[in-house]
Amino acid sequence: MKSKLDEIRAYAPTTGIPEASLIKMAKLGFVVADWMRETEVAISAVQCRTAVEEYFGVVPCAVMSMMSNNLPKHFFGKTRMDYQEILAGAVGKEKTYGTLVVTVRPSAMSFARISTDDVSGRMRGYVGGGAFTDDPIETFGGVGVVAIPDLQRLLRYICENGFEHHVAANLSNSAGAVHEAASRYLGWDMYRHGGGEEGRTN
Repeated sequence: MKSKLDEIRAYAPTTGIPEASLIKMAKLGFVVADWMRETEVAISAVQCRTAVEEYFGVVPCAVMSMMSNNLPKHFFGKTRMDYQEILAGAVGKEKTYGTLVVTVRPSAMSFARISTDDVSGRMRGYVGGGAFTDDPIETFGGVGVVAIPDLQRLLRYICENGFEHHVAANLSNSAGAVHEAASRYLGWDMYRHGGGEEGRTN
């Protein structure tokens, strides 16, 4: 477990985080990693609100980032560990240490949202590209400012088609490849935003 604690300290600055909280994070990370190794599980997810906080006393954000790149370290610009300000009001500050306060570094980016359409029994989604900028933003948590060409048209498409608000993103120009793989090879109903080949395919 000491190696997991050292990993956490090396992952992000932990100044001001109580030692007891760091130890809990290390225990959580160790147990999950050991269970995954034992059961040969390759992908994991942790329900992050609010059972872990209430019953174990930390947020799993940093541990999840280390486990599976929810928010990958290579996205990080300025980073520090802190408490989770939103959940602190519900469960108490002392139970919410372990979140990462991150500003995403400037870079090209691509985004994708893939969803199941349970009514028609099909997969559908949208992809596109833009760039994370270095514009300042006054807020808290893991944040970044992204510039997406013709954003209003994309938002209209998202709303009119009932998509959830989360997307996957990476720091590359890969929207075209994702669109082609999903639409041509998997046969999913996809919309590509921008890139000169805008539109819907199925």
